[in-house]
Amino acid sequence: MELRQLAAFTAVADRLHFGQAAEDLGVAQPAVSQLVRRLEDTLGTTLFERSSHRVTLTSAGAALLPHARTAVESAAHVSRLAAELATGSTGVLRIATTPGIGPRLGAAIGAFSAEHPDVALELPVLTTRQKLERLATGELDVALLRSTPPADATLRSEVVWQERYVTVLPAAHPAAAQDPADLSTLAELPMLIVARDAQPAMHDELLAVCAAVGVEPRLGPSVRTTQDTIAMVAAGAAWTLYIEGNLPADVPGVAIRRLPPPDPPSNVWAVWRPVGTNPQAQAFVASLLKRAPNPVPREPTPSKNTQSAEPRTTTNTGIPQVDRPTGHPLQVAGGQ
Repeated sequence: MELRQLAAFTAVADRLHFGQAAEDLGVAQPAVSQLVRRLEDTLGTTLFERSSHRVTLTSAGAALLPHARTAVESAAHVSRLAAELATGSTGVLRIATTPGIGPRLGAAIGAFSAEHPDVALELPVLTTRQKLERLATGELDVALLRSTPPADATLRSEVVWQERYVTVLPAAHPAAAQDPADLSTLAELPMLIVARDAQPAMHDELLAVCAAVGVEPRLGPSVRTTQDTIAMVAAGAAWTLYIEGNLPADVPGVAIRRLPPPDPPSNVWAVWRPVGTNPQAQAFVASLLKRAPNPVPREPTPSKNTQSAEPRTTTNTGIPQVDRPTGHPLQVAGGQ
């Protein structure tokens, strides 16, 4: 039994006319007659009563029709699905994200989902090592990294956007009176930093930022949540660094200040397999490169004696599209 035989049978059953069925199928009438006859021979039963005036279904034909129709429709659905999978318009896309890109990731995924509504997204939580391993085995489609991806001929990587860190400190601290903040005056306070075993790339990058601006912080206890971090900062017990735009505006007791020069930008990388990859992966990376925001270029840094009359705050609404900054990005080794 062949699918084309079932297709010919359902076409004749719909029209009850071999000539009209042939027109619907775009073939000659003798071909339709032969396909139906072969199906009847295979099944060992007559499916149509034929006369010079009309064609009618037999009881066997009527019983077969719903099943034949289901088979033909299922085959058509499989063909459409295969075409959609080949073009990346449907399927499942597995993206492993990286800490601190919540607002930007939400905007990028929202834009991608609007263009590809039939693509289901999975966002597994993985370490850098797990991301690279699963990319290699095909268990992951795209990985977003803060650490510089290792050299690997089987993978392709691209910086999809750059971000800036800001100093988050107690509003009552003298350093909050300046923007950028003089981090040397925070020496008596511990710096809160994410535990390395939880987020190694973020941990290492925060320390690299401090080194780049000439600060050797006294590390406080490791923190796991933003809520705990902000509570300790507002209480005057610590300070920290955050990606600009990732904190709520006007948090009581908290000031947000720029970093002093050189204030290096932080790269966010997309990594994927260029060969044999899920077609949705390349579509997602293209969407990131098209829409991913860059940070606002820094205003000229005021002199050290310049006082800031109003606290500087950040907002989570709207990420402006601007030229890529000219500062040297951080180079951070991959986490474990």
